[in-house]
Amino acid sequence: MARIIGGIGASHTPTIGFAKDRHTKADAQWTGTFDIFEPVTAWLEEKKPDVLFVIYNDHITSFFFDHYSPFVLGVDSKYETADEGGGPREYPPVAGHAELARHIGHSMFADEFDLSFYQNKPVDHGMFSPLSMMTDRGNAWSGSVVPLQVGVLQFPVPTARRCYNFGKALRRAIESFPEDLDVAIVATGGLSHQVHGERCGFNNEAWDEKFLTLLEHDPEALTHITHAQYAELGGMEGAEVKTKAVVSLSGGMDSTSLLVHLLAKGCEIHGISFDYGQKHKLELSRLGANLKYLESKGIHVPHKVVDISVLGKLFNSALTTEGWNIPEGHYEQENMKQTVVPNRNAIFCSIAYGYALSIANETETEVSLCLGVHSGDHAIYPDCRPEFYEAIHHAFAIGNWDSERVCMYLPYLDGDKYTILKDAQASIEKLGLDFDVIFRNTNTSYDPDSEGRASGKTGADVERILAFHQLGVPDPVPYIKPWEEILQDALALQKEHEKTMGT
Repeated sequence: MARIIGGIGASHTPTIGFAKDRHTKADAQWTGTFDIFEPVTAWLEEKKPDVLFVIYNDHITSFFFDHYSPFVLGVDSKYETADEGGGPREYPPVAGHAELARHIGHSMFADEFDLSFYQNKPVDHGMFSPLSMMTDRGNAWSGSVVPLQVGVLQFPVPTARRCYNFGKALRRAIESFPEDLDVAIVATGGLSHQVHGERCGFNNEAWDEKFLTLLEHDPEALTHITHAQYAELGGMEGAEVKTKAVVSLSGGMDSTSLLVHLLAKGCEIHGISFDYGQKHKLELSRLGANLKYLESKGIHVPHKVVDISVLGKLFNSALTTEGWNIPEGHYEQENMKQTVVPNRNAIFCSIAYGYALSIANETETEVSLCLGVHSGDHAIYPDCRPEFYEAIHHAFAIGNWDSERVCMYLPYLDGDKYTILKDAQASIEKLGLDFDVIFRNTNTSYDPDSEGRASGKTGADVERILAFHQLGVPDPVPYIKPWEEILQDALALQKEHEKTMGT
């Protein structure tokens, strides 16, 4: 039976192959790279594996976007170096172990992994750069290889979970081969890696270290990370990441900030809002105005409003119950608990998650469920705590098939109104939109008057006013009094609160 005797992870940058060809080991800029490969070379010379199973990606050398599969297995008897524009490297062909490759193909199909196969195709630096560094004096690998090309340059690409499960199936396939073979797995590529676009040269060493630690101790954790998160943490090569995002839009300041944040990141947005019988339904009409404004700028945001207004009749809250007055004062005052709608965020989240999962399954892609919640919403809102979202996401994950396709994106969870507003300002500038128009088309007040003007006295009002003040710009939303008077009232209330709290 075949045995897997070890694994190697190595960079496949073409420059290391060129360095080997030109015998530049003594050059100061290359000494460290050669030194890193020496233990690998020594290990291979000691263990003498019969076959290297090499996982790499082609750089549009032998494969092109008109036929681009996620997993393509080489089943040839030999592999030559590809001409990548300057003629092929003077590196001898390496032998392929076609029999093992065919067995792996049959086994993977039986394990419900559909592969493509290739023959008569040269292999580029994705395999040959590290392979030449692992062999002494630049000689060809004396054993044989089985190459696996993984399509990571054009979306959709396999998820981390798909790759993880593929790896487990690959082990079963290799170890079921009846011949007595020693096999080493070689994975080539990079960790944080960005060689194009505005983040060209980006490296995130902290993420690299974390990735390696998780790979060794908790590989399952890596399977929960989405393509978009991998791209943000470590960079992304190839195709543009167009993340599908379901965004809960209230028409308030936070969700509007999140909307422009996601648009600036290039996400494909699916908006969802809730009519839950709230008295301040003005927020939904202002949201509609914002969506029309975005449409006028060539930005289309599909949007659905879910009617669950029956909640206003079932749940007691100052926001929904007739006869209950909206309390005034600082957000952290005890009477502000009257503005809590029981289980509101759990209900919203559950519906939005179902919508996101439906999109994910329909399109067979990952979808981010994006919420503008933040811990700055104080202790009166326990459903804005990180532990709440950790628990509810866990519940959704164990209660749904294909839940790995949906992740929660909560970029403001540890922030406050000011940091949210500052982020929105940067996003709006990047999009070339009008900051005042965007935020004039929002509503934060729980108690606007008949003309849609905010009183400036509710907890939500005060927090918003102070955030705009900290940003150094007046709030463009209409108030019942001039901005300067509204600001002074909010500052006085904040000062009184701090005095009461002894801060």
